[in-house]
Amino acid sequence: MPPPGPSPALFFDTVNAYQRTEALRAAVELDLFTHVATGRSTAAAIAEACGASVSSPITSQSSGSSAWPATSTSSPPTRPPS
Repeated sequence: MPPPGPSPALFFDTVNAYQRTEALRAAVELDLFTHVATGRSTAAAIAEACGASVSSPITSQSSGSSAWPATSTSSPPTRPPS
């Protein structure tokens, strides 16, 4: 029997770590922890305090705009043409 191929575990661990990091970054930028510490305990109250939407932070399919306010003025890096 041939040896098993490489495991995709490292890839999935890396993607998961990136997602966790970005979630924490967004929480810090929105001052989420301060709003929770001041007693806001519902999604609606926290979203209102953060200036965000209660809906999913995923881009809305109907409007094409993000539910989260823009937090950065810089553009993401782009790949040079091949």
